Amino acid sequence: MDQAETAPTAEEIASLVAQRLISEGGLEDLAGANLMTIEDRTIEEVDRVTRLVMDELLAKQAQQAPAVTACPKCGGPMHDRPAQHRALQSRRGKVNFKTEVLHCEACRLDFFPQMRTLQCDVDHLHTPAVLRKISIAVARDSSYTAASSNLEDLAELKVSAKQCQRIAIRIGNERIDEQQERIDAYTAASIPDQQHGQSDGAPANGWEGRVAVIQCDGGRVQVRDDCWGNDKPEGKKHRWWRETQTGVLQTYQAKPTGEDPTPGVPQCLKDSLWVVPKLNEIHRGHVPVDSSEKEESQSNATRPEDSQETTCDAKGELDTTAKSSRTPRWSGGDPLVKTIVATRRGYDHLGLTLAGEAFGRGFNKAESKAFMGDGLKVNWSIWSTHFSHYTPIVDLMHALSYVYAAAIASRGRIDEGWSLYLDWLDRIWAGDVRRGIDALQQIASSQDEVPEPIRRAIIYLSNNAERMKYDRYRCSGLPITTSPVESTQ
Repeated sequence: MDQAETAPTAEEIASLVAQRLISEGGLEDLAGANLMTIEDRTIEEVDRVTRLVMDELLAKQAQQAPAVTACPKCGGPMHDRPAQHRALQSRRGKVNFKTEVLHCEACRLDFFPQMRTLQCDVDHLHTPAVLRKISIAVARDSSYTAASSNLEDLAELKVSAKQCQRIAIRIGNERIDEQQERIDAYTAASIPDQQHGQSDGAPANGWEGRVAVIQCDGGRVQVRDDCWGNDKPEGKKHRWWRETQTGVLQTYQAKPTGEDPTPGVPQCLKDSLWVVPKLNEIHRGHVPVDSSEKEESQSNATRPEDSQETTCDAKGELDTTAKSSRTPRWSGGDPLVKTIVATRRGYDHLGLTLAGEAFGRGFNKAESKAFMGDGLKVNWSIWSTHFSHYTPIVDLMHALSYVYAAAIASRGRIDEGWSLYLDWLDRIWAGDVRRGIDALQQIASSQDEVPEPIRRAIIYLSNNAERMKYDRYRCSGLPITTSPVESTQ
């Protein structure tokens, strides 16, 4: 009889497990058991069965594996060594199995063919799925202790804080090595290939109907150094804050159109309750654009160590309820694949990292591609060095924060300044930045002492006018805001 016909069904297996629980698995008094008890005993038993099944499957895999006779490193002969016992922590507990060991005399190395098939390092104590959960917990929590506690509470995984630390450092170093490999592949390529080629391992998919976008930004993070827990050195100002440099490589599903798909300003950008808090938050972090910003950009490149709410829907319509259907976005198409890179080694290294990632993902082959950032000069130094063949775009919201501050300063009254902001908003949205600059310069010329917000707005818009042709960018299916990279800080 066919083996498939005699194999028990999932329902039959479930019935056997239930019978075992009732007879000797802690549910002998099933009539009086509460739901928590039933759930706990069922999960314990099913987890035990899962471990036994994995043990058997791993043993059968070792038996069915094709024989390996040549050393993968030198190609020389290998001979068997005694099989070794392995125990890996899985999501359902420890699984145990024996794995084949082969030895190459020429290389003086042991090889574990099954571990390579399983994509597990020989010295790892956890399965890849568990390592992924540990990595996520460490990245999201504020400490290794918190990550360990949350893993036990939420994932039922007992991983000590020290283990979390070791695994995080190991995986982090592996990712740094991978990042360096992509940088090396990029720098080893010829200049034409750096701009128009891609790595051998780039995805084979085409770029029809998709656009490629790179964004970069700086952020702040608190770092514990040698002074942590000790008194601050006398006469020396010590800060825990350090600058981070972050980049996002994002693909969008979008197609160029012959005309602007959203010629009208989204309603949310004209609603003071929605837009003003966002513009004020951006503007509070601004530094003077003609002096300090220049100094900061230069120092960041050379000093690695210092280095129910109203929402706006995709059309820009104000909405206080859940969206019932998908609508076209006013900043780029539907997002597809996103890669995030970050460093504290300065903007020069960020530029190389972004270039390596873009080269590895084949961004140069995209017909429509853009590089985005705020007005920080070092962003555009990265663009000119590595991405001059990309369309440069300055974030719309940063530009509007200067425009709004200048409008309020020029009128003195919020209501009058708001009306002026709306007028300038129409010009900025349409890509007519020059008219906005002319209006600001006319106001400045009529005053004995030019208010600082107006002066800064004139400088910012003048420096970035060529990167603010928002109507053209929308026609090309490109985004006009840097929200992906802003949200990673």
